[in-house]
Amino acid sequence: MFFVLEYTNSPAIIGGLSYQESSIGCDWLEGMKLASVPEQMFVTIENSPAALPDYFDVADAPVVSGDFINALSSAGADNFEAYPVLVEINGQALSGFFALNIIGRVSALDQEKSDYVLDTSEDPEDLIIMRMKSMALKSEFIQSFHLFRLDEYQDVIIISESVKNKISALTGVKVSPAQGWSDSHRF
Repeated sequence: MFFVLEYTNSPAIIGGLSYQESSIGCDWLEGMKLASVPEQMFVTIENSPAALPDYFDVADAPVVSGDFINALSSAGADNFEAYPVLVEINGQALSGFFALNIIGRVSALDQEKSDYVLDTSEDPEDLIIMRMKSMALKSEFIQSFHLFRLDEYQDVIIISESVKNKISALTGVKVSPAQGWSDSHRF
């Protein structure tokens, strides 16, 4: 069984990701190793949550604790890069967090069984999903993976049951079955 990994949105975190070198930008949705690695990354939190969770996201990048990285590794996931970030909050810089770059996008959406809305303003040859009403995956394509982004809808992070079991006790983690999943709660 596979699951969608999301942030619980509790506590609400408002912030951004920046780089010491202003010329560097990272596309966290590509599913590829970063071409150039920033010397230092910063996560700036604008509001003041009482505590930072083990998993949250800013600017399309999952930000995770060391415990989260250890849980991924112990579950067998090895297709990720973890870049140390300094989290700036309330005038303090906290270490021990990482920007998580997931390496691998898998084309596993069962387009016939899924219910989704396409972005019609783009080239009709491109499959650009705006909304996912009910997701169905082709499980035969994903059995060997523990962690990946869905190629057809890169906002979605899919995890295996073994990853789910290892991260379920961590804070900030919301895990839902992938089959039938909808993004309606995001709107």
